[in-house]
Amino acid sequence: MPIVDCGHHGSVQGKRRSYVQSVRPVGYPNHAVLCNKANCEQPGLVWLDVEESKDYQNGQRIFGPGTTGVYQNKGHIRGYKLRKMVKESARQWPRPFSLHRGDGSTVEDATYAGEHHEPSFQLLEFDDGSLSVRFCYYDDAGRFQRSPLIVNKGEVAGLREALAGTPRLRALLHEIVS
Repeated sequence: MPIVDCGHHGSVQGKRRSYVQSVRPVGYPNHAVLCNKANCEQPGLVWLDVEESKDYQNGQRIFGPGTTGVYQNKGHIRGYKLRKMVKESARQWPRPFSLHRGDGSTVEDATYAGEHHEPSFQLLEFDDGSLSVRFCYYDDAGRFQRSPLIVNKGEVAGLREALAGTPRLRALLHEIVS
């Protein structure tokens, strides 16, 4: 079972397990889980043992019972509850789609794992060569949602950073705002 520790208290060791990898929980460092050490108010990292680390590398995002020792403190959650967010790299690219106006592929995607969902800007390339931008999101289980995208101010910087790796999408969005 993972543990939560900010990493500033020396080596992270459990009573029965050795922890080999830390991962940032959804929303880190804002609205993230807090360190489990007494009187520590630092955002916590989720520490995984060898097997959990392998599972994480294979896309697993929920570990353990998920609610052990969880309580609210100053708007943060102490303890841990990993929400299942599918990493962008775990999705297949290009990804085919079929819409009422034609078929094509999602060729670029700028995604940020936010606190409540995973907003995404996607570059759609239709079979006829035309380009479109889709503003969408994935829920906390990694499922594509067909509802309107709502992005809060805290997610803007993460999306901006994600756009750095999508030159064609970034150029098309630049045309929209310029």
